[in-house]
Amino acid sequence: MTFDKVICQGVSGAYSHKFAIEKIDGVSAENIMFVSTFDEVAKQICTSDKFIGVLPLENSTAGSVDDTYRLLDKYFLNICMLDSIKVDHCLLGLSGAKSSDIKEVSSHPQALMQCENYLLRNNIATRNALNTAIASEQLAVSCDKSKGVIASNLCAELYGLNVLDKAIQDAKNNYTRFVVVCKNIDYNANNNRISLVCSTAHKRNSLSELINLFTECDINMTKIESKNIANTDFEVNFYIDIEGGIYDVGVVKLFDLLSAKCRTFKVIGTYKA
Repeated sequence: MTFDKVICQGVSGAYSHKFAIEKIDGVSAENIMFVSTFDEVAKQICTSDKFIGVLPLENSTAGSVDDTYRLLDKYFLNICMLDSIKVDHCLLGLSGAKSSDIKEVSSHPQALMQCENYLLRNNIATRNALNTAIASEQLAVSCDKSKGVIASNLCAELYGLNVLDKAIQDAKNNYTRFVVVCKNIDYNANNNRISLVCSTAHKRNSLSELINLFTECDINMTKIESKNIANTDFEVNFYIDIEGGIYDVGVVKLFDLLSAKCRTFKVIGTYKA
């Protein structure tokens, strides 16, 4: 995967930034570009085939990030990488603050959700932020020791905050899966995982008929998830991941069947698992 820029939402220390540093070969401080929103990540990707972007797809505790699915559809983005990182949330505060001093924390809604039991147990109020790193940056310039943030220890290092408590998420094995998105599909024959999206007629047995096509072609489906289609009467798109290469005989057969039998069908990425 070659690129000139990696687009991440937020500021230094965000989990998308942490993912980029840990998982994408060739990333450096010079080729990471931060933007304010996930929509802006998508818009930047559309401007150049040399840009890639990092978007959160799902968390093992809090579930899917619906906004990412919306952006995949709205901006015709393609997936060129999928991987996950372990997320250990920390309670961060100002210098001199103790965990018992914290009365309110700010963070991304997903992070707050993943630490719900801890926050309830300690009677800590919550406030939504665009992401964990932006919340940390804002806390660092405040003087209120009753305020804290939920973020990574990387944010503590970057913004001079103290780690008041570690691994406060409800599930200790807490992982977030990210997609790296790009403008064009990578048709590399060595890729062994494919993401696609399709929709079927809104009638009885349509889902079972769809799944039977994968069985007929001897294709292993590793994930299927439905998302409502905007401006319809609860019709859905099925987002599906499968094992296989884009030129495999079984995959080619499956694509022919999906094209013939589905109302809509599109490949939205090939990559190495």
